[in-house]
Amino acid sequence: MKFFEWTTDYDCCKYQTPDGSKIEYEEFFESRSDQLRESNSPLFRTYDEDVWIREGKPYYNIHPKLVKSLCKVDMSKIPTKLIKMPGDLNSVNIRLAQKHDEFVLHDTIGLDIDNTNSNSKLLAGSYVHGILMTMNKVEGDENKKEISFLVDFGLYTDNHRQPIYLCFGFSIMDKKSLKDSIFDAVKNRPESYYNVLGNVARLCVSVGFLSNNPTVCEPDVLSKDRPEFNRSDDERREFLANRARRRGKVGFNIGSDLMFMGESSSVSRKTGESTGRELEYSHIRGGHPHLVRYGKGKNLIKMMWYLPQHVRPDKPFKNA
Repeated sequence: MKFFEWTTDYDCCKYQTPDGSKIEYEEFFESRSDQLRESNSPLFRTYDEDVWIREGKPYYNIHPKLVKSLCKVDMSKIPTKLIKMPGDLNSVNIRLAQKHDEFVLHDTIGLDIDNTNSNSKLLAGSYVHGILMTMNKVEGDENKKEISFLVDFGLYTDNHRQPIYLCFGFSIMDKKSLKDSIFDAVKNRPESYYNVLGNVARLCVSVGFLSNNPTVCEPDVLSKDRPEFNRSDDERREFLANRARRRGKVGFNIGSDLMFMGESSSVSRKTGESTGRELEYSHIRGGHPHLVRYGKGKNLIKMMWYLPQHVRPDKPFKNA
């Protein structure tokens, strides 16, 4: 399965030197930061990508059949203080493999691409390819943190061939819900803009909760090692995962084809002795996120992921 990859500012500019030679990253970061400061342009993209690059460019591939479920989280019940970064990292790339209705813009949005002096638009019908999710400390207050989202649509400016991103973020506050934080971050924008970015937040927050669940989240290994990985024990899997990391493949898969094999709708029939529905075929009941209250007085909330279940394994699959 092919996932959309993130293109950094450095990727676009590292060979744009007078002689066409490659500029090293440290030199590029310093010069780009100075350039943006001199032009009074925001540095959020440069800084967020810098955190991601220094983390080793970690990514999480989201299986297409999980996307809809991961976007159903009730944000009004999640305090921002419960948000967890995937893998406890400071920055990760959340990657999609295809167009999803949950991430399609239904309005054209005008943008000012500050660091290229180019006015651009995200046209209606554009859809999210990936998200760079980053946790940063709030300047001037070491005890506060903020989370930012750079959202990539796979589009580029005409003149400088720079990726066109949407960016939003909010501070982690004890008493504020994720829903209210998203609303404040994107208020006065078109409704579809709010809906898409709301789904961005739902997806990323869900991935954060799932990233420590080995049943749903597993390392992304080299394509040649995938068949062996699927049939190996834990020790061998760790060896294959480390081999991929040494090759720069610092990634994870949320969901896999194996979770959805044999998926089929159930069929019911009534008999003279039955008082309800009977399953005629075996099928897979899809996994879904669920918020659970716990602790004294049920005042605390945590995210639980209900795994896909094989229902009536004694019956054949419909298409078997």
